[in-house]
Amino acid sequence: MPVSHPADLTAREAARLIAQKELSPVEMAKASIERVETLNPAINAVVAQDFDRLLDEARVAEAKVMAGEALGPLHGLTFGVKDMIDVTGLPTTFGSEIFRDNIAVKDDAIVAAMRAAGAMPLGKTNNPDWSAGGNSINKVYGVTGNPHDLTKSAAGSSGGSAALLAARMAPLATGSDTGGSLRNPASFCGVVGYRPSPGVVPGDTRAIGLFHLSTSGPMARNVADVGLMLSVMARPDYLDPLTTMIDGKTLWNAADFADVRPLDLKKPRVAFTEDFGFAPTEGVVREAFRKVAARIIPHLGTTDQQHPASHDADRIFSVLRAIAFVGHGRYLEKDAGKVGPNVKANVEEAFTYGMQDSTTPLPPRRLTIDAGSVSTTIGISYSARR
Repeated sequence: MPVSHPADLTAREAARLIAQKELSPVEMAKASIERVETLNPAINAVVAQDFDRLLDEARVAEAKVMAGEALGPLHGLTFGVKDMIDVTGLPTTFGSEIFRDNIAVKDDAIVAAMRAAGAMPLGKTNNPDWSAGGNSINKVYGVTGNPHDLTKSAAGSSGGSAALLAARMAPLATGSDTGGSLRNPASFCGVVGYRPSPGVVPGDTRAIGLFHLSTSGPMARNVADVGLMLSVMARPDYLDPLTTMIDGKTLWNAADFADVRPLDLKKPRVAFTEDFGFAPTEGVVREAFRKVAARIIPHLGTTDQQHPASHDADRIFSVLRAIAFVGHGRYLEKDAGKVGPNVKANVEEAFTYGMQDSTTPLPPRRLTIDAGSVSTTIGISYSARR
């Protein structure tokens, strides 16, 4: 079949055509490079790249296809890498001026897994200083615009990856999420970002071993491609204490994530909430949410306006986020002028908390979910200072 522009293909479509020798990995790489060179000057999604190396990798990938070798599920596909993890030979700045000249000497475990599946890094994608913020802007690379309207935000913190996907520079991209950093940019740019449960996508550079708030995850232009990418990112890894392993295996079969099956939408019970009972929400957002819900509800089974117990959720998140950022105080001591305002604010807030903030228990909340003939009660407990 003729391919008008390989960069417009979904990951699954491109992988299938490459495996059938109807599309070359070199053509895929050149198409992505063309899109970056044409659109990126305006969008600023890709902030570091080595196209010569990409083309070399694409030629090797093409040789494997022509030789009839076994191919990985992502063979010959390009992907963007959020500037929070390493790609050998490219800068990893974390969006911080302090690390402007930091060049990675090895691939992050996620990048290594993607390469092992046949994928090729297109380049690094923009994020705010240490991914702290809802907009992808920093003093190293500047601001990332929304491809649909350059006067609007691509959100954050995985805004560069979301913008890359929306501009069809590549079919896949990595992201990470603490409080919406995969999901918000995806919603702003009209793509899909998925936050996996902690430990599903291991991290070999976790700063706080048992801290489960942040996790990496896949981004793509549709759900099926996200599932395909997750099947590669999810893997056994003894270096991550959050990844449960028994006899060298995880509790899930990663390959199952790629098998996205149709779901009878009349079966599940679905809860809708505009604000989880506590979150300040603009009227225009509430109205937009209600319009979308009204269109979806007729296609579903049982629906209700409900939300889980969210008492003190904002306070709990503030304490957990403070734990994540308190270590960044060393950068303030080193060179405060090179630390972004969001990181500064998080560090300053962290210093207002004490040990009691993370250890004082609050009364457990209980949420009962009635799933048809099966009723399950889930105990929810948490700690934070009242």
